[in-house]
Amino acid sequence: MDLERYKNGYNDLRQALEGLGAAAIEFKPGPEKWSVHEILVHLADAEVQSYVRLRTILADTPAMIMNHDEMAWSKVLKYQEMSIAESLAILELLRKANYTLLAKLSPEEWQKEGTHSVRGKLSLEGLVTIYTEHIHRHIGQIQRNLAAYQQQEE
Repeated sequence: MDLERYKNGYNDLRQALEGLGAAAIEFKPGPEKWSVHEILVHLADAEVQSYVRLRTILADTPAMIMNHDEMAWSKVLKYQEMSIAESLAILELLRKANYTLLAKLSPEEWQKEGTHSVRGKLSLEGLVTIYTEHIHRHIGQIQRNLAAYQQQEE
């Protein structure tokens, strides 16, 4: 578990966004693909989910974690109309709050488990690993979106 990589996820995301103009942020590389705008709103919603899920595993017995359909959320919740600034603020605040909690845990607490409705048994450590990689996976998606945007601009 690389807790520092988890902690730095938000800053890594902000670096990936540096210099992006409005057109690049709104560009969709395909009809069923997300724009950078939608990715950012998704990341905020995912961080809200992680805030609840981490605490559920730590405090609830049995710890049940529900899945959500991220594509349905993006459409029904109108991600393209949501505020990027608010989404980034949510993401930054909750990532800090989660890190503060995680940094205080004992080795035994890291091994606590919950049952995810799709993934099955999942330790707290496993869940944090998923969220650490989640932000970085979407940074890669942002970079691919930008490359596709630049290509279509040529």
